[in-house]
This record gives sequence, C-alpha cells and structure tokens, in this order.
Amino acid sequence: MAAIESLFGDPEQSTWSGEILARGRDIRTRSGGDIRILAPGGGLTLANTTLGNPLAPPGVITESGGSISIFTDQSVDIGIGRIFTLRGGDAVIWSTNGDIAAGSSSRTVQSAPPTRVVIDPQSASVETDLAGLATGGGIGVLAAVEGVEPGDVDLIAPTGTIDAGDAGIRVSGNINLAAVTVVNAGNISAGGTSTGGNATVSAPSVATVTTASNSAAATTTAAPSPEEETREEVPQEVATQLSVFDVVVIGYGGGAAAEEDEDEEDEEDEDAGQ
Repeated sequence: MAAIESLFGDPEQSTWSGEILARGRDIRTRSGGDIRILAPGGGLTLANTTLGNPLAPPGVITESGGSISIFTDQSVDIGIGRIFTLRGGDAVIWSTNGDIAAGSSSRTVQSAPPTRVVIDPQSASVETDLAGLATGGGIGVLAAVEGVEPGDVDLIAPTGTIDAGDAGIRVSGNINLAAVTVVNAGNISAGGTSTGGNATVSAPSVATVTTASNSAAATTTAAPSPEEETREEVPQEVATQLSVFDVVVIGYGGGAAAEEDEDEEDEEDEDAGQ
C-alpha cells in the first residue's frame, strides 16, 4: 500500500479518475505479447451483455503466451467475459478499494483462435500452429496445448471480496488469494498449491466423481420400479375353499315291489269286468 501511495499519491486526495469499460470489446494479443491494464482512479468492467452473436464471450486474452497484469482502485467485474492466458503466462489482478468478481459466463461455451500456418524463412518449412481450445469464462490460466508450462494467478483485494462466481477460477499452476473474504471458493481449481483466502482450493478429483456416479447407479438399480411397488402393495388373492353341502334323501321312486302291486290291481279289475 505504501508503494501505491508513493506512486499515485494519497487516495483521499488523489485526482486520478476514470473507469475502463470494455463492454463487448476484446483486449487481446496473438503473438506472445503481455497485457497491462491500469486504472488508478477507477475500476474495470468487462461485458455484461453480448453484442450480436459472437462465437465466444469477449475479454482480456493472450492467445500465444504472455502475462496479464491488471491494477485498479475500484472493482474488477468480469461479467460474462473472461480473463485468460492460453499458452503460458501468469495473471495478476489487484483492486485497492474494490472487489474482484469472476462473473457468470457459461461453462459450456467453447472457442478456439483460428489455426495459423507458420513458414520458417530460413528453412522454408511449413508448420500448422494450433492455438488450442478454451472453454467457459471467468479467470483462467490454461494450458490449451501440450507442453505449456503452468502459470500462476495472484488475486489481491486488500479491503474487498474475491468472488469466483458461477464462471469460476482455473489455474494450471499455483494460486494466491488475498482479500477480506473469498466467496464461491468451490468454483476455484488449481493444479498446484493455493494460499490465502481461508479456503481450500484443489483440482477436481476424478476418483470422487467416479465414486459418486457409481453410488448413484447402485441406488438406481436397487430402487424398485413403480410396477414392482404396485405389485407389492396389492394383497395376494386368498385361495378359494371348497363348499360342503348336506344332502338329505327323502325317498326313492319306483321298484320291483311296486310293479307287482300294479299287476295284481290290473288283474283284479279285469276279473271284475268279466
């Protein structure tokens, strides 16, 4: 803080003023250059809405190597934009009296700078330069292609808050957080070590994700289907018992004795008629 006061004077008596509003514009280097942004009397605001239909959200980006340094007096708000180094390089963001917010860019958006053809003037060899794929938004020091050395990120807000937001903060190397509070630390991932912010930052664990997926699959397998639940709730039919009938025989009809009596009666009627 003493170095800042000696360079820019007492903040309460300073005449520095002015905001940097990038809106839908890119601040970008394509051939290995660094980016330095200085706003000693204001803040930095990137895109809050997109203009037209861009293939990727705008932001502050070094495509082919190069570091990014941002110094402001007020807040750094990335919005739906991004601050990326894609092929090596560190990122340092300082806000003296404000906050640092990584914003709310979608994590599914993908973009890649155009592929370049590089011709060596000495040997006349032709090579294809792949710029690499970048995904999402927020703050990122990414290794978009193989062979890139990890980069570090320093975020300093001595009197404010560092908010990883929905977009998150991704670092291939180490990350240093210095602020009064750190919000949404679960959206911060680092390939190296993390310090400050009273938040534990680590790279996502593939084993943890796999275990969670297996547990969810086992739970789904063990759960009964609605048809099975319905069958279990319906009681089984009771076996029908045989009925018992009592039969009372009142009498028998006909027989030899009755036929003999009828024959005798017929003979007696014939004799009487004679």
